[in-house]
Amino acid sequence: MSEQKFLDKTGLSTFLAKLKTIFASKTHIHDDRYFTETEVNSKLSEKANANHTHSNFQGATGSNAGSSGFVNAPSAGAANRYLRSDGTWSVPPDTNTTYGLADTYNNGLMSSSDKSKLNGIAYNANNYTHPSYYSKTSGLYKITVDSLGHISSATAVSKSDITALGIPSQDTNTWTPLQGSTYYYDGSAGYAPAPKAGSANRYLRCDGVWEVPPDTNTTYGIASYYSDGLMSSNDKNKLDGISSGANYYSHPTYSSKYSGLYKITVDSTGHVSAATTVTKSDITALGIPGQDTNTTYGLSSYYSNGLMRSLNNNINQFMRGDGNWANVPTATTGTYEASQGFKCGSVTDTFQNKVLWAGALWPSSEHTCSLKEYVTDQPHGIVLVFSAYENGAAADWGFSTFFVPKEYVNKHSGKGMDFPMGTATFGVMANKYLYVGNSTIRGNDTNKQSGTGTSGIKYENGYYVLRYVLGV
Repeated sequence: MSEQKFLDKTGLSTFLAKLKTIFASKTHIHDDRYFTETEVNSKLSEKANANHTHSNFQGATGSNAGSSGFVNAPSAGAANRYLRSDGTWSVPPDTNTTYGLADTYNNGLMSSSDKSKLNGIAYNANNYTHPSYYSKTSGLYKITVDSLGHISSATAVSKSDITALGIPSQDTNTWTPLQGSTYYYDGSAGYAPAPKAGSANRYLRCDGVWEVPPDTNTTYGIASYYSDGLMSSNDKNKLDGISSGANYYSHPTYSSKYSGLYKITVDSTGHVSAATTVTKSDITALGIPGQDTNTTYGLSSYYSNGLMRSLNNNINQFMRGDGNWANVPTATTGTYEASQGFKCGSVTDTFQNKVLWAGALWPSSEHTCSLKEYVTDQPHGIVLVFSAYENGAAADWGFSTFFVPKEYVNKHSGKGMDFPMGTATFGVMANKYLYVGNSTIRGNDTNKQSGTGTSGIKYENGYYVLRYVLGV
């Protein structure tokens, strides 16, 4: 048990004295530096508890206002960032306006008009005011020049002023006539002979004769596809490829679409401004069955079964094995004769050529030749006839012909074919590339071009045009 000790009277007095220095006496009063208990409680009621929390700061958006609250601390290295109204620490945008050097068309560190004015001012120019002097009308004067280099006074020159300089008062010189030069001798100076009436268009020639100068004017003919004239042949080729009345039209742009079936919207200019892919439901909504139950057949040919061709109101022909209508020969043997065609017994095919198309086209990609009859309806096929093209028109010379079998068209309708041609001495080489179909022949843009191929051969495809398509 610990030992208990007590203060004596002296110790107790000392203890009480210490307490008086610490605590106020019972009858003390407070000045303005102290608060009453009521005042202290009122002040403390306005303070938050030590364990209170804050809501987070909410940044503003384009449609909603933000709210005050606790802001997240910025990351290290973000000393150049500021709290933006959306609650993020961001680098403020650079709104500093910078200017380049000004020129006479664009503003810069000065306006373009000031730059134009400055360009018209000489280096080291100053605001100089020229002194004024008495003006003088045109004449011959004796002048006085001041220290600034200006004429400060001027008096009219008299005849005595001139003769005082030793100049005669009248002309004493006698002139001799001009002596013209010859092939062997030089001419000599002198006065020119007077031209006669009616020779206003003549000039003094070096031999002293008034003559009309020789005509050295260069004349030019009309330009053609192959030769320069009043314009270059290249410009002529370009002009021939432009339709009459063409203008510099800038077509509006639209969203492109791959090949397909679409529901389209057409604007006021006739262009497809919108297109959405057609679905099966779009088709069936029109009352069309969702699947095809009909059996279809193509035309019959030598190689495949199919439907017969129309007879064209001819009741004297029969279907041949190749799918075409023809007269039945009276014999099973025959011979070809150049003058009469094909003979088979008493039946003769005289090979009467039919003109299925006629014109004068390169043809280029925008050209389509529509044939009057199918190629497969011809006895053997077609012959393409080309001729030369000069001075903007087809020429009746330089013909080239090409035979296209109808069986080729039956198997490869619409496929591209090459037709090489040229002049007799190979001065011009050309090639036509055509898409030969059963009812049409389409062109290609290379058919009007010229240049040098990768083989080094020069070509002039526009030298020839298609004239006829013959059924044979």
